[in-house]
Order: sequence, then C-alpha cells, then structure tokens
Amino acid sequence: MQHVIWNRLGFHNLLFWLFAYLVVNPFLAPLPYYQYAVQLLLSLVFFFALFAIHKEKKSFPVIVVLLVLTLVSHWLEVLEIVQFSQPVSHGIMIIYLFSLVYSFGAVIVTAKLVTLRLLSATMCLYLFIGLLWGVIYAFLESLVPGSFSGGTLAQAHASDQVLESFTYFSFITLTTLGYGDITPQTMGAGALCQAEAIMGQFYTAVLVAYLVGMYSSSSKRKKPSD
Repeated sequence: MQHVIWNRLGFHNLLFWLFAYLVVNPFLAPLPYYQYAVQLLLSLVFFFALFAIHKEKKSFPVIVVLLVLTLVSHWLEVLEIVQFSQPVSHGIMIIYLFSLVYSFGAVIVTAKLVTLRLLSATMCLYLFIGLLWGVIYAFLESLVPGSFSGGTLAQAHASDQVLESFTYFSFITLTTLGYGDITPQTMGAGALCQAEAIMGQFYTAVLVAYLVGMYSSSSKRKKPSD
C-alpha cells in the first residue's frame, strides 16, 4: 500500500512543488530571508523528485547519493560555510537533474496507458528539462564569464539570484518566446540556446503524437469487437 501511494502521488506532489518554485519564488523578494526561502523551495523540488521514482529501480540508490551531494554542496555554499567552486556545485546539480530527466523519460516511454499520473510525469519532465538547461547556462557562465548579458542578468548578479535568472531564461528559450532581456554573447552559449529551443519544439510535437497514439491504441483494445 505504501509503495502504491508513493508511486501514484509522486508526480502530482512534485508538480505542485515545481510550480511553487517557478511561480511563487519571485513574489518572496520582500521577505528578509528571501534567498534562503527560494533555495529551500528548490531543495524541496529536488527532494520530492525521489517520490516519483520507483524505489525498486537499480538506479535509485545512485540518485539518492546524487541528491545528498547536490543538497550538501548547494547549502554549504548558500550558507557560506564552505565556498565551493561554482562549476563544481553546478556540475553536481547537472548530473542529478540529468539522472531525474532520464528516469522520468523512462517512466513515460514504458507507460502502457494514458493516465493522470502519466500526464503529470510529462509535465514534470518538461519542467525539469527547463531546470536542467538553466543550471547548464549558469555552469557555462561560471566557466566563461560574459557568455550571457542583459539587464535581468545584471540585476541577478547584484542580488545573488543568478541561478533563478538562468532558470527564467531557460524556460523563455525552451518555449521559444525570446524576450531578449538576456542574450548569449558567445558561439558556445548561442549553440546551447539553439539546442534547447529545438529540444523544446521536438518535445511538444513528439510527445503529443506519442500520447495520442497511445490513447488511440488503448481505446481500440478496450472497444468490443463487432
């Protein structure tokens, strides 16, 4: 029973925390400890992602270890207890997010029926792809300062909200909105933006076709033969 609840509610719960982090955190700015509140929301997103993964999978213990490494390195830097090199902490986070994207993708590909859980999984995967690319952009900027520029990014540097700013830029790129308040300044940064935009378009087109095909197949199997 506990495993069933873990399995069914994992993606629904994760989707709630994802939206809380992406939508609510900008409105927390007036709070005296805003930065800690935002990082706490992000940590909760990382933590509850575990509840969307089958505990029986061989990769689960590895993902747990990656979560611990991600949270420890991130919070040691946030609290300024230990100053990790940004490429190191971002690199660990990238590996963890990539493992989640891979695991969520496997859930979708192996699904047999279109259910509410599957729809939640597809939304979570899409949002985690955006988070992953946001950290990749932050990783590139820490390795090659000046890879990106713009007024929004300048404000983020001043208020220590660089990761949040790149997350915003990532979703703008993933959805191909392109407001232009943050722009790539190097060929490498431009190539990454191009790759994410293409991925965003392919994800939407392929996923819709896949879900429609799966739903049609399941409907035909359920329909009584004449």
